[in-house]
Amino acid sequence: MTTRKATLEEIERLGLNELAAGAAPKEDWDAVSFATGVARSIGQGITFGFADEAEAYVRSILGDQTYEEAKKATNAELAKFRGENKILSFGLEIGAALMTPGGLLKIVSKVPGLAKVAQKGMQVTTPATRGMAGGALYGAGAAETKADIPASMVLGGTLGYAGTKMAPAVTDAAKKLMQRGIPLSIGQRFGGSLGKIEEGLSKLPVTGEIIGPTRVRAVQRFATAAYNEALDPIGKKIKPNTDPRKAAEQAQTIFNQAYDDALEGVDIEVTDEVIDQITKLIEPYKARVLPQQAEQLEKFVIDQIINRTVNDRLSGAAIKEAQSSLGPISAGFSRSTDAYQKSLGEALRELDAELLEIVAKQFPAKADKLTKVNKSYSMYYPIREAAAGATDSMFSPSQLLSAIRRQEKKMGAAGLSRLAKGEGRLQDFAETAVETLGSKVPESAPLRTSSVLLMGGGGYLDPVLTGAGLGLGKAVYTPFGQAVTGGFKMPSRVPFIGGKDVGLLPAVSAGMRSPATAGLLGASGGPPAQASLLGASPAQAGMLPGTGEARIPEPGIRYETITDRLGRPITYAITDGGASMTRVTP
Repeated sequence: MTTRKATLEEIERLGLNELAAGAAPKEDWDAVSFATGVARSIGQGITFGFADEAEAYVRSILGDQTYEEAKKATNAELAKFRGENKILSFGLEIGAALMTPGGLLKIVSKVPGLAKVAQKGMQVTTPATRGMAGGALYGAGAAETKADIPASMVLGGTLGYAGTKMAPAVTDAAKKLMQRGIPLSIGQRFGGSLGKIEEGLSKLPVTGEIIGPTRVRAVQRFATAAYNEALDPIGKKIKPNTDPRKAAEQAQTIFNQAYDDALEGVDIEVTDEVIDQITKLIEPYKARVLPQQAEQLEKFVIDQIINRTVNDRLSGAAIKEAQSSLGPISAGFSRSTDAYQKSLGEALRELDAELLEIVAKQFPAKADKLTKVNKSYSMYYPIREAAAGATDSMFSPSQLLSAIRRQEKKMGAAGLSRLAKGEGRLQDFAETAVETLGSKVPESAPLRTSSVLLMGGGGYLDPVLTGAGLGLGKAVYTPFGQAVTGGFKMPSRVPFIGGKDVGLLPAVSAGMRSPATAGLLGASGGPPAQASLLGASPAQAGMLPGTGEARIPEPGIRYETITDRLGRPITYAITDGGASMTRVTP
């Protein structure tokens, strides 16, 4: 059978042009049909495209139609609804299909007897493989015929895997910072290529004025959040929007007050038992050092403890002073390369800790509070050092991480071991912030120059369009624009979407991860795409040569146009007295 390209008149006559004359008038809106269409779309999403088959089966059991007749009728009604309400129907289907295989596994994990199976399923699969499984399953459900199922599954699974991999997602590191009240820009939230593009634009003259303040705000809030990390053990906080320099002042005031509260009313009796306790503590260290260093260790005990007693009693203020002195001295010895001095540093650390043991024994109610204050203050040391070296106390994550490393190294082998294991004071917090807020794009003078020339040229050629583009960018980087674009967390009391991120990019991400998106695209890939997956030629797949064009046989052939399950017009050529149908439109 020879073919030729269809003329415009023939395409119009075949009903392929919406503007063709004689189009059927639009029917009046039917609330029942609309509600049925909405329910069908949601059902399709929840059942991975198999709701129409289930409905057809029920209709064939309860009615006088055969399964095939009921399925054709169901598909026709669904196609009609899709054609009239494309955005709504596919939006409902894609949204409902977000109950992915992973989501199903989570539900099953709560069913007694199936929990272990579901947990194992979650452990052995990844989001990408679950996306692939969901896309393949949905491709099978959305396939037009049984013959289309294999290709639809392959294409749907491939798209499901790729969609899940490529979908923009808030990084785990960004989530941790956002939970601490640090407002992140779109690029800082999603990272990856999007983050690099945003950072690069923030370093250019004009776009930097638009994007820069939003990114800098995150660093400002990070500095304040660092103080709150250190204050957490004692249950205190500074307001998140506090200026970094004021935050430093407030933190120091809080620490001093916490120490005073913890030691208030403490008055230790320095008995012979207490002195024996301290003596037994330092004896092993005296044996490991030279005689003159052993004498030096005894002198430390006398100067820092015995000489601070009044009438054989050691007040809370005296204990605070002793600890304030022992800490720096111990750190200094610990940094030494001399083994004897390292032993002195270790002995003084033990003596510092022993003071807490003495307080705990005589004042049990104060022990826990004092331990928390000491832990909190130890985390404050690197923050104070980082703030001292930064302009207006606004230190970056990299500056804090460097200060943490220096402080831990002062503690000798113990500090180095903590660093190696990622257990240094505030180390995890700082590394998380470096990953999210740290610079990943180098400065480029040629790029800055070319961007100025490009924007200047754009303003000269089309000032209105250039101004509109910059205005739109400015709107996106306002707090409201960031919330709409990057998303915001919906209050938990809101039905269905409570506690979820709502916004443009979260919606795009959800759509890319939905099995319905992959399955519907897989099913609608058409015979050419499916044929290539199966290794068949377009002709074997039922298409005439000329993919994407309407090619029809010579006159004398009867044509029939129908609507497929996606609401699209499909034209067939009827030959051999109706015995053969050949699809002639993509």
